[in-house]
Amino acid sequence: KVHLEERSRVNSELERRIVAAQARRVRRKDQLATVRNQLTSREFLESVVRELGLHNDPAILAQAKLLHETRNPDVPTEEIAMRILVRGLRGKMEIKNAEGNMFWINIQDNDPESAYILAKVITRSFVSEVKRERMDKLDELFKFSTQQSRIYRDRLEEAEHELRDFQ
Repeated sequence: KVHLEERSRVNSELERRIVAAQARRVRRKDQLATVRNQLTSREFLESVVRELGLHNDPAILAQAKLLHETRNPDVPTEEIAMRILVRGLRGKMEIKNAEGNMFWINIQDNDPESAYILAKVITRSFVSEVKRERMDKLDELFKFSTQQSRIYRDRLEEAEHELRDFQ
């Protein structure tokens, strides 16, 4: 004998809230993954390296030259140095969710001043990159809207012309 129970409003509301909460958690995880990918991308970290001038560090260049000569003769010394620096920066970074749509970026270094400078440059570069991306999207939307406005204005003028001809 099977007893089917009609869904109550309470159960439906509870299910809706559970699904909404789960969707928010998934969205936050996706946002965190996106931010983490941006902050740890080679392109982004190379820009940080260049801004800080780390690619000119004699100790790194000497290490890169040694690796070039002993292990990687086909890879330029500058490329090896950049790989060392990017890998090093990735190892110093930890990115976590904070409250709301904010993220927590922790930089660990033996020298507190270096950690502070690195955190400041990474944060400034990231904010600048996000602003640039948003401005690019807004520019695309503006161009699209302008194009659509032009198309519909032309259609309206054509329809008005046809209406005048018809009358």
